[in-house]
Amino acid sequence: MSSELHIRLADAGKRYNRDWIFKNLSFELVPGSRLSLTGSNGSGKSTLLQVMAGYQSLSSGSRTYLVNGAQLSEDQLYKQLSIATPYLDLPEAYSLEELLSFHFSLKPKKTAFDMNSWIESAGLQPHLTKKLQYFSSGMKQRVKLLLALGADVPLLMLDEPTTNLDEQGIQWYQAMIGTLATRQSIVVASNQPHEYAFCTQNIEVTAYKKA
Repeated sequence: MSSELHIRLADAGKRYNRDWIFKNLSFELVPGSRLSLTGSNGSGKSTLLQVMAGYQSLSSGSRTYLVNGAQLSEDQLYKQLSIATPYLDLPEAYSLEELLSFHFSLKPKKTAFDMNSWIESAGLQPHLTKKLQYFSSGMKQRVKLLLALGADVPLLMLDEPTTNLDEQGIQWYQAMIGTLATRQSIVVASNQPHEYAFCTQNIEVTAYKKA
């Protein structure tokens, strides 16, 4: 990973109809950031994460993306980030093997990501040739995390990353974060401390909610 990504929000706001999800939020995500987005269920954590990722537009204010000091167009941002969220679906007609091959043909793989060993640690080795439509919800979540954490990009974005994981799965997620996510920026939207305990910065979304 040779790129450095900055994301700047200036007086940013997002609303649905007349209801503001957040407003007047200014923040700069710098390389190496560890940022948690917290708040109660329905507070707008996922919305803010999607805005930062360029998946949703702003209702007010501005956002700017810079790579190595040069402004980046929003339609090119996807090359700079990887994301795992409950609302992004996997292509279920693919087998795990096919999906991994396709995904890492589009995004570079981290040198620390030994695919076979991490697949085995996730308990997915016996399921390499099985189509994803036959995976349980917990298995699918592990696949999403493998794809996101294995990609060598400047920014990792996680929304409720341990959704559908049991205690063993949570420990596996924490090991993945500790081993693989060492040089990139990380944004975690969550109200579960075990998902974002490593973060050093926080945005409490409800603090920016306006009537």
